[in-house]
Amino acid sequence: MTQLLPVMHILGEAQASVIEFKLNDTKEAALQQIHDKQYAQKYQNSGKEIILLGVEFDQQTRHIGDHVEQRVEQKGEVVFDRLILFTIT
Repeated sequence: MTQLLPVMHILGEAQASVIEFKLNDTKEAALQQIHDKQYAQKYQNSGKEIILLGVEFDQQTRHIGDHVEQRVEQKGEVVFDRLILFTIT
């Protein structure tokens, strides 16, 4: 069973990070939710580097299992991605 955890936004002077945690689901599903729900859209014209993190959390072990990271340019193009490429619309 997949449970939803809140999305986390961390804002610094030069960066905006959006982190989605999935409990007993994949890091790819967490990252896909960031894209599907356009959580990072509000930072597109901020001048900040945008970092997206999809994190899987294992309820049984109570540890973070793994994560995937994407860095996004201000125009919405993914410039660094450890696993898969997306474009934020």
